[in-house]
This record gives sequence, structure tokens and C-alpha cells, in this order.
Amino acid sequence: MHSILVMIDGGDELADKFLVDLIDRDTKESLQEDIALHEEFYGYLLDKEEV
Repeated sequence: MHSILVMIDGGDELADKFLVDLIDRDTKESLQEDIALHEEFYGYLLDKEEV
């Protein structure tokens, strides 16, 4: 999952060949705006581990 999010964030060599974006179905807005999805993912996992 982390690797996929890195690719979507544009942080690996696949990002040079493929552009991928996640779009919210309801709002039609990109989920990449001003956020590093792969970093948020790790933060989410750490938060859930503490509970």
C-alpha cells in the first residue's frame, strides 16, 4: 500500500512514466492536494497501533 501511495505522490520512477490521481467520487476533487498520501498512511497506522 505504501509503495502505491508513493507512486501516486510522484515519489518513484514509475511516476515519470504514469500519472495517477485519486479523485473523490462525490466532490470530484483530487485527494493529492497539499498532502503526502504515503506519509499520512504511516501516521494513520501509528495512530491505530496506539489504541
